[in-house]
Amino acid sequence: FTITKHPYIQDCQAIQERGKQSRDYNLDIWMFCNSKILTIRMKIYGVLEFFSQMTANPLLFVAVTLYRKNLKQAKLDLSEFMLLCREQGYFDLDEIQTAVFEHNGRLSILPKAASRPATPEDLKVTARATHLGVEVIMDGRVMGENLSRMGLDENWLDAQLKSRGLEDVKKIFLGIYRPEEDKLSLYPCD
Repeated sequence: FTITKHPYIQDCQAIQERGKQSRDYNLDIWMFCNSKILTIRMKIYGVLEFFSQMTANPLLFVAVTLYRKNLKQAKLDLSEFMLLCREQGYFDLDEIQTAVFEHNGRLSILPKAASRPATPEDLKVTARATHLGVEVIMDGRVMGENLSRMGLDENWLDAQLKSRGLEDVKKIFLGIYRPEEDKLSLYPCD
C-alpha cells in the first residue's frame, strides 16, 4: 500500500490534470485535495475515533484536583490544558472550581464563587435592559429602511451629522443608532 494509490489521492490528481487552465479552479482543487488528505491523516491517527468517544461523556479536569487520567484520555498535556484555561481568562488554577472538556473540543470553566465577575444582583443595583443598536449608515450608505423602522428619517440623520461637523454620509463607515439611549454612534472611514 502506497499513499499515491489511495482513491482520494487518485481523484485529486485526476481533477488537477483536468483543471490546469484555470487558477481559481486549481485553488479549489488544491483545497479539496488538502481536505481529503487531512481526513486520511485523521483516520490514520485515530482522531475521528477519539472524538466519537468524546461525544458521549465530557471529561472533568478540575474539581479541587487535576485528573491526570482525563487529561491523558483527552490527549492533552498539561501545557495545552493551561493554554485552554488562559484562553478563557484564567491564569491561576486556584480560581477554577470545575473545568470540563466538552465533546466539541472546548473547555468549559466554572469559576470559584470568589473569582467570578460581580453581577448587578451581587451589587444590589438595578440594571437597565440593553438592546441591540440599529445600523443606519453602512459603508457610506444610508440604510433608509432601518431609519424608518426607528421612526427617523434622513432629515434627522443630516441634522445629527451637521451637529458633529460632518457633511458627507459617504465619509462615515458605520453609524449605529441606540433607541433606548437616543444615541447615534458614528465611525468615520479611515
